[in-house]
Amino acid sequence: MLAKPLLEIAYGEIFDLQGIREVLTFGNTDEEDLALYFDELRMTNFDRERIIKLWRADPDKQSAIEEIRKIERNINYRRAEEKWREANNYYYFNLLYLSDVVSAKCKDLIDFQREYLVYINPKIILQLQKR
Repeated sequence: MLAKPLLEIAYGEIFDLQGIREVLTFGNTDEEDLALYFDELRMTNFDRERIIKLWRADPDKQSAIEEIRKIERNINYRRAEEKWREANNYYYFNLLYLSDVVSAKCKDLIDFQREYLVYINPKIILQLQKR
């Protein structure tokens, strides 16, 4: 794979984390639909059960939807971070084959992407629950 597509893919994933995006409203969703969506997200059983409890307890479903949004943000962030890592690794594996000009531009872009990722990190907070 070429460096340019990897850099562009990483750029797209990273800068797509902010701004306007199209998301599910969950307006006509039932628990079966949620289960399918959770499969798509590859959500843990702990999170599934926690969100289903919120879904059942809250008539307007807002608390469950807020939790789903947090998980979506974290998944999207991790995906962007992985794409950045792929581009960064490709850059370092092929550094000998790049001209000085191309190498400097790639390094600048990769560094900028990393700084942006650090800046927008959703800061996953683990919550301890009493049992």
